[in-house]
Amino acid sequence: LKGICFDPEPYQKFNWAYNPECGRTFDEMKVVVRSRGRAVMSAMATEYPDMTFLAFWLLSTFRCRTGQPDPIYGLYPAFIDGLWDAAPPKMTIVDGCEAGYCLRTQSGALRTAQSIRRDCAEFVSPENRVRYRRQISAGFGCYLDAYVPPRWFANGDHRVTMTTLFHNMNYL
Repeated sequence: LKGICFDPEPYQKFNWAYNPECGRTFDEMKVVVRSRGRAVMSAMATEYPDMTFLAFWLLSTFRCRTGQPDPIYGLYPAFIDGLWDAAPPKMTIVDGCEAGYCLRTQSGALRTAQSIRRDCAEFVSPENRVRYRRQISAGFGCYLDAYVPPRWFANGDHRVTMTTLFHNMNYL
């Protein structure tokens, strides 16, 4: 086993949003959520300190939203900051950049990877930024539904999307 894959996407009823009805302020909840991230990483790192931790989304989900609040992922950066609080130096942490499915050029992938390393660091606390930049890796998955959407199933013409898939596989 190389490591763990974490999918933080808000499926159905769960999301990372702040609920003002919880009886705590947003800042108080950030402290609680960060401590949960720290506890999760501490438990994993105790068993497997040099693993690869892959998340389909880490901070790349905020790459295009710099400085803007996020109604769904509002507390997620605090959880990630907690992960970094406890991440051992030998651990590889990969931001899977799920939005990378739509990348079509090598230069786009390189710009996105640089942005994950540089720009996304603003979402972790200052004490974690050096470690973040040193240990973060960008990963780009291949989601076949992005290449063969249902509208093309009807006419059976998969050539355009398969050409795009093979082109992308050569540079990612």
